[in-house]
Amino acid sequence: MTGKRLTGKFSEEEYALIKQLQEKENINDNQLVRGGVTLLVQFALVKDFMKNSDFGKMIKPFVKDMDKYVKSPQIQKKLERSASKMSKKKIEKIETEAKLIEKNSKIFTKKRKVGRPKKKKIPNKRGRPKV
Repeated sequence: MTGKRLTGKFSEEEYALIKQLQEKENINDNQLVRGGVTLLVQFALVKDFMKNSDFGKMIKPFVKDMDKYVKSPQIQKKLERSASKMSKKKIEKIETEAKLIEKNSKIFTKKRKVGRPKKKKIPNKRGRPKV
């Protein structure tokens, strides 16, 4: 049985980030693509399950309550207390790592131009060509 091939096009920034990840995780191109596709398929199946099943309908009210719960003053105070127990260096490290994650994810989410690159046309002069 021969397998089917999937390919993709990436910008220089995206490619560099992908190569760094491959070196860090010690995976080859095939493992990277298979893992990414597997993860995407699993997310799509879970999303479909949550959207179209009785279980999804059952927990929908709880999701709304969770949002209120997390934003409640009591939870905010608990978070502040646990953050105050941490040193400033640890908090700064967490913020730095979060900014790095955000920066790297923006590389993949920014809009890219679709299609063939446009070439500048040299305007032709009207009339009979000069020899």
